[in-house]
Amino acid sequence: MQKFLITILMSLFLSVPVNAENHLQPNKERETFNFYWTQMPAVCAPRADIADWIAKHEFTPVSVSFGRENGQQEGNVVYVVTVYISPDYQMTAIAETATSPDLCVLYRTFDLQLNPNLVKPGLTL
Repeated sequence: MQKFLITILMSLFLSVPVNAENHLQPNKERETFNFYWTQMPAVCAPRADIADWIAKHEFTPVSVSFGRENGQQEGNVVYVVTVYISPDYQMTAIAETATSPDLCVLYRTFDLQLNPNLVKPGLTL
């Protein structure tokens, strides 16, 4: 009988709705957009394997940027993204964190075309 009562109490406890709020960021700073999480593909590998892949495809780093805590410019750096371009107009972005020994390829694209308004005279790929 005691087992039965515990089962009923546990069932009631687990069926009660829960509501949580983000107290880390005040409401006045919170921006609202229709963003949502997805299962975007990314492939990860040890640093040495990614370095070999980058060398094989002759990628050259062209930019580095930093992802910061809570998406705030003043936050601590939590990840780094390096963008590479190859001589045959491929582009890839590699992400890394301080806590992981692996790097992740976020994307690899082909047939890169630059916005001509961003290119200074004499700058070519």
